[in-house]
Amino acid sequence: MTLVRCVRALLVFSCPILLNAQQVKSIDLSVVSQRTELRHPPAPPCDNSLCGGYGGASVGDGAPDRRDPHALGVYLLSVSPEAIAPSEPFDVEFNVVNTGLAPIAVPVSPHLSDLQPADESVRFTYFSITLVVSLEGDWRHPALARADLYGAKDHDGTMLVLRPGEWIHVKAKVKPQYSPAQSATARLLGGFWLRRNTFTPHAGGSFTNTENLYPNVTPTSSIPISLLDSPSLLNSDGGSNWCKQALSYIMVLHYFWGQIPARKKRDGDFSPVNFWMRRTAPSVLPIQALRHDERASELRDFDGDAGGPTVGVQSRYVRRANRRLPACPTK
Repeated sequence: MTLVRCVRALLVFSCPILLNAQQVKSIDLSVVSQRTELRHPPAPPCDNSLCGGYGGASVGDGAPDRRDPHALGVYLLSVSPEAIAPSEPFDVEFNVVNTGLAPIAVPVSPHLSDLQPADESVRFTYFSITLVVSLEGDWRHPALARADLYGAKDHDGTMLVLRPGEWIHVKAKVKPQYSPAQSATARLLGGFWLRRNTFTPHAGGSFTNTENLYPNVTPTSSIPISLLDSPSLLNSDGGSNWCKQALSYIMVLHYFWGQIPARKKRDGDFSPVNFWMRRTAPSVLPIQALRHDERASELRDFDGDAGGPTVGVQSRYVRRANRRLPACPTK
């Protein structure tokens, strides 16, 4: 008899949720240019050479209450492409589901700027929800990528009340906020941060007070993806990031080599640039050694646009010499 009563009670609570289980809104952030800048009054005029503004923020934290009937689950539906590069945006799709037993209001507007009053000096409060894509098991980083929605109770259509079982579908193009430690096959999870924010503008700046809200979180399943080592070595202009960075370091080394007194250097055609060229580009003629006096040499120019950087060195006894380093690899 007790078992029958439990089953009846379960059906009483679950049937309304099943009947209301439906998508109530779809949002595509991938085709929207979000407006998120907030205004503040201009800074006061400079007084005794002191001018400018200031800003700040505070965050109020807490924890969920298991007795709270409000709950949300963010389901990560798809990720495209399945191989993610650290510097390349990728497409994601979420379902934000009310998994609790009570209605819950969520922000649904892409534009934060539209919520600010016409008077830029007026304080206002708004809600935000950040849909988070995170790496499963990576506790050091709260989010690999994110998408944000905003809303305010006094702006019609920016807040949506989800009844139990209802959800909104969100599509977004997001960009990784950090490079994972190494390439690997990993799993991505969906999550959320729900917040109440109060923006207080003042002359020359603003202060934002953020309060984290904690409906209970429903665990959701993860999606397998592949993480690539690093962004593509080749730039769109045919050069390579790593090569240009390495050559810039070589220029610095060559400069400091010129600061060493000649009597402390070994005679012969040796310099950091020559050494690098002999080791990595034997098919390119090495730069002739530049002998310096005890006075400091000066690095004159660095031009990486046409084929490769230029070494320009001038000292008291050595004519100015310009030699080309090997060009960075191209596509």
